[in-house]
Amino acid sequence: MLSDQIKKYRRARGLSQEDLAAQLHVVRQTLSKWENALSVPDADQLIALARVLEVRVNDLLKAEMEAPYDTRDIAAELAKANEQIAQYAEAGRLRTQVGRIRGRIIWLSVLAVVIMHAVGNEILAISLSALLFIASLVILYRYNILLSVEFSGEKDTGGIRAVTVFDMILVALVAGSAILVKTGTISLPEKQEEFFAAALVAIVILFAGLIAPQLPYNRHTGLRLPWTVQNEGAWNIAHKVLGIISVPLGLTYLSLTLFVKSMKVLTLVIVVIWIGVPGLISLLYVIKLSHMGRRK
Repeated sequence: MLSDQIKKYRRARGLSQEDLAAQLHVVRQTLSKWENALSVPDADQLIALARVLEVRVNDLLKAEMEAPYDTRDIAAELAKANEQIAQYAEAGRLRTQVGRIRGRIIWLSVLAVVIMHAVGNEILAISLSALLFIASLVILYRYNILLSVEFSGEKDTGGIRAVTVFDMILVALVAGSAILVKTGTISLPEKQEEFFAAALVAIVILFAGLIAPQLPYNRHTGLRLPWTVQNEGAWNIAHKVLGIISVPLGLTYLSLTLFVKSMKVLTLVIVVIWIGVPGLISLLYVIKLSHMGRRK
């Protein structure tokens, strides 16, 4: 990129920005903009820049032109450089916007957790926390295309939207049920509460089995393990396996709840299998890729 070339040759000549700017009869801020890809010199300035740095214009532009100082060729290359700057600026704007969106989601989620533990009134704590979690999910739903495009360029986010809506419904259902129990509106024996909790877990597993293969490579919705987020192949394998095992695993879990005594132990075992199997298979895939890369 032109900005990198200017900086490289200036440093090679042992010149500061002030020194080079003085020789070109421009202010230091102008040179700083050139080196930070915020603007480009015009054709005459570029020729003067090459002369001061004792290099060819071709070297600054990293291009092979018919004549080293053909202003028509220089103008064409500068137009390309301007286009690169525009793309760079757009990418920076996109990163800034995505960072703000993620910041809102994180802060709402953290605030929900803090309220859950800090507010003494359980009903108020559950209500406020649920509202904050749902608000963070609404933001995720609204900007899911932007978040996905920024990460992987994927625009088909129907699966992500479906998961986000499902999460909203699940949060509302759990919070509503908890409030009804706390207010005494409904009263469930301990065993029935365990079955209700188990049914929610089974619903999550079954839903994951249906939607997991449709989730595109992204950073915010799905089986987010260190290696699946870093490797698209590992992501695809993990979610394919998740789609295969979730439905039979969820049905098995529901069946076993009728016979086991410790629902907590059963739930822990099922969740470990549910996450562990696709996680392990995708990890083995990454390790295999790593070994193949070393052999080459």
